[in-house]
Order: sequence, then C-alpha cells, then structure tokens
Amino acid sequence: MDGLLRMKKTILCLVIVGGVLLSAQVTSASGSFRLQLDEVHQALFEGDFSRALQGIDRAMKVASDPAPELLAYRALILTLKGREGGLWELLSLAEENRRLVEKALQKDPTNFMALFVRGSSQVLTPEEFGGDPFAGEKTLEKAVTSFPQAEREYDPVLMSGVAPYLFYTLGRARLYRGDSAGALKAFEESQKRILFPLPIEEEVNQWVTTLTLYGKGLPIENISIRGNAVTRGEVVISLLGFPQGKRYSEEWRQNATRKLLATGLFESVEVHKGSVKNGTVDILVEVVEVPPIQWNYL
Repeated sequence: MDGLLRMKKTILCLVIVGGVLLSAQVTSASGSFRLQLDEVHQALFEGDFSRALQGIDRAMKVASDPAPELLAYRALILTLKGREGGLWELLSLAEENRRLVEKALQKDPTNFMALFVRGSSQVLTPEEFGGDPFAGEKTLEKAVTSFPQAEREYDPVLMSGVAPYLFYTLGRARLYRGDSAGALKAFEESQKRILFPLPIEEEVNQWVTTLTLYGKGLPIENISIRGNAVTRGEVVISLLGFPQGKRYSEEWRQNATRKLLATGLFESVEVHKGSVKNGTVDILVEVVEVPPIQWNYL
C-alpha cells in the first residue's frame, strides 16, 4: 500500500510540473492548440482522465510536430488513467509511457521536461512496479544540468514551482543510495526553492531536520548478530556500547570492532553496513567465538 501511495504522490508531482511547463508554451501556440490544452486541464481538474487523454491526443494532432513536453505530458495522463483503472492497467500502460518519453528525448536529449519525467518515475515508482532509483538519479542529474536552460526558456515565476520537485526527487534518489550528505544538500535546495505551499513541503522539511540531526551518518534501524553460538545476541549488542538509533559511521565501525575483540570472547569480529531503507541502515555483526577451554582429567 505504501508503494501505491508513493506512486500517487509521484503522479501528482509530475502532473503539476507538466502542466506548468506546457502552460508556459501556450503563449506562442495556435488558438486551437490552446483550446485543446484548456480542455485537458479542465478534465484533469474534474478527475476525468479519459477525457483528458482524448484532449491531449487532439492537441497532438493540431501540433504537426509535437514538442517533447507534449509527449511527456501525454505519458503522465496515461499514468493517471492507468491508476484509475487499477494496478494491472497501470502496468500495461507503462511500456507506452516509456516509449513516449524516449521519443521526446530522441527529439531533444537535453529536454528538461522529458528528463524530469523519466528520472522522477524511475526514482519514485516502487521497484516492484518497475522503478530503478539508481538509473533515476543519473537521469535527474542530467535534468539538473538542463535546468538553467529551462529557466531561461520558460517563465521564471512558473519555473519556481518546478524546482522544488526536481531537487526533492534527487534527494530521494541519493537517500536510497545511502548518500545522506548528498541527499541533505538536495533537500535543502528544494526547501530553499519552495515559495508557496506544495504537497511535498512537509516531507522536505522532515528530511532536512532528520539529516541535519544525524549529520553524514544514517541512523541505525536494526542490528543482527551472526556466529554467536555461546554469547547471546543481546550481550553482543550491549558490548557495542550504544543504543539503536545512533548514527553509523566508519569511525564507529572500527571502534565497535575493537571493543568486541577486547572482551576476549571472540577470535574475529566483522561489522558490516547492511541495506539502506527509508533513510536508515541495518548493521550485521559477524563473530567467531573463542573455543571453550577443554579440561582433560587423567
């Protein structure tokens, strides 16, 4: 369920951005094209995604050579329509969405809108539904590079509503990879660029607070012990000398290893940084215990 809610937020963010960028192009478009886009926006406002899709298709027919932004926006509306129809319809439309964005990037490999749509979808869509946060981060880095040009091409006021989403999504990608320092930098940039209420504002503020509190280290969620046949796991954790929730760092890892070896209970100790999820990290401690003394009586 969390994954679907996150996907819903993703779609909302992308539609807002897509509508902003398309609206910025309307001033130079034909009257018929503007009318079709007005109908699309009205249909989206009413939640009629099928009618919105029909409207965007008519707009694309009016435009003899659809701009990359228009292709990317159609992909967003397809996603909305798929979500309305349920998970299977959503998944069935994913390939068409991908083709639309790829076509947009073929027209202009540096197009900000197409890069943003692709990168955000890769990062914020759950992996079980085809997301790829690592590839998404690379795509968003390209979008960041293209952003100054987009700011020059579009209305600066309108672009002020786009920038927070760009850096928010980049922060999520870096967080997934475990780069908390880079994530903090991106979330701070997003926070700085929020000039009016946005759906992501509360989450951005929470991440800035959390990552600032814990610095460059991630808070530890779970600690697992492996190889302890005699020494109980809770004893090993207590010997580490810190409560769960303390941040992980390389310095702590080295100190924890020395502490456990100094007890004389273990021949070897290895402390591993495990998986990173939702801004926290799991720790695995592998030990080889000192064999018990064998007393032989003659």
